[in-house]
Amino acid sequence: MPPFPRLICVLASILCAWSWLAEPSLAQAPAQTGPVVGAPPAFEAPELGLRFTPPLGSVMRAEPLASGMSYSIADSSTDPSWRLRIAALEASRTGTTPASQVAEYLALAKQSTPLLTVLRDEPLTLEGFAGGGAPQTRLLLLSIPLEGGGNGIAGQFVIARGEEQFLVFSLLADGPSFAKHEAALLASFKTAVVRPLSDVAFEKLELLARGARLIERMDAVAMRALVSDETRFYRVFKPLANGEEREIGYMSTRVQEGPRGAIDPSRDAKHFAGEDVEVGLLVIVDARAIVDGNAKHTVDVQSRYWLAWDSSSESWSVRSTERQGAASRSKAQTGIRSAQSAGNPAPELQVINASSQGTTREPSVWPIPPSYLSQAQTMLLGRLLPRDGSFEGEFADYAFDPRESRIPQRKETWKRSAEGWTLESRIAGTNSVLTQVFDPQGHRLKRVDLDGTVTIAIAPDALKSLWRSKGLPVK
Repeated sequence: MPPFPRLICVLASILCAWSWLAEPSLAQAPAQTGPVVGAPPAFEAPELGLRFTPPLGSVMRAEPLASGMSYSIADSSTDPSWRLRIAALEASRTGTTPASQVAEYLALAKQSTPLLTVLRDEPLTLEGFAGGGAPQTRLLLLSIPLEGGGNGIAGQFVIARGEEQFLVFSLLADGPSFAKHEAALLASFKTAVVRPLSDVAFEKLELLARGARLIERMDAVAMRALVSDETRFYRVFKPLANGEEREIGYMSTRVQEGPRGAIDPSRDAKHFAGEDVEVGLLVIVDARAIVDGNAKHTVDVQSRYWLAWDSSSESWSVRSTERQGAASRSKAQTGIRSAQSAGNPAPELQVINASSQGTTREPSVWPIPPSYLSQAQTMLLGRLLPRDGSFEGEFADYAFDPRESRIPQRKETWKRSAEGWTLESRIAGTNSVLTQVFDPQGHRLKRVDLDGTVTIAIAPDALKSLWRSKGLPVK
């Protein structure tokens, strides 16, 4: 095995699955972006208070940690010559500085590899910084001999962001090829803009407070106004580099009033009892997807999302059936959030996944964060946000993401557009923006997912004609 694979794991692409629909879209946002052409885009991690420009062609992957998010950036997604891991660090001892942090790293490295060579151990002045004087930094690069010959590069670039609080860039690289990458990496480090930790925390609280005020306006009157007999249809496709468009799927959405028990379409409403008879907002999404462009390999999905009129509780059910020839398999997801009560003072979200091969008996459980949006509200956000001019700008909220089984914070920007309104969402753990365009009434016209997948409103006859012209199956 060549030296570098022994030093660093190759980044693995996260495959898109057709199992769940977090919002009325068939697209799954990958955790890893592809290489970028042209001017290198800036990497932003607002929760870390960090912005910098990685080398051109870099790929990124976000990874949740118990202490927050970490990010991996590499020069390739398949066989990288270098990889950076960026994460926040809280020092265990008072008085820790970037220099002492690096010195501790070096001491540990020497214990395991006495013959290592120090290539750089120096401060690195940043070209940009925010708030007061430039932060303290320290760069350490080591050449480490490998078993069987050759060498690898390891190191840290540490930036102070508050008292005993740091951002750490951990580097692993292929020794023989590092010389041609070193200048670009060092230039990249120098572009870092770091915001003081206090500013990051204050902005987070302010944006969440705005989100909470907006969510308070999504009362029973506002949600009852969403109920309609109308069924809206959407086409889902992926623009290709050659200018063509690859069909991915289509779907329909309906917004009704209905009992909680209606999230299971197989049940007879006459047999509902207890909490299942409670009436609330019911969003129904029916979808079909084509897997890898194969018209004989499809996935049909039916999703039902229920929300109490006072938003105190919610339930949902997502059922998918994948068919390929005569073979088929099914999956289901059920979500439950009970109302706060004396016996339930701290409401939690419980999610159970099941398949034709087995069921997860123990539900995954998350505490409900502040400024939380239910699945139904998330799907109808364009109609629930103010369109009377009383609010435009940024706010933050939390919403469950079934694709990654987490409740990430989302920084939202709500603004007027030529079509009506636009909502730009930056989801913690990603470095791209999800964009949705709405008409003046708040109905969604278009959505562009993190991976470039497009969802666009379309008349049902036009959708059928398009799919039939491409030889694709229409229910």
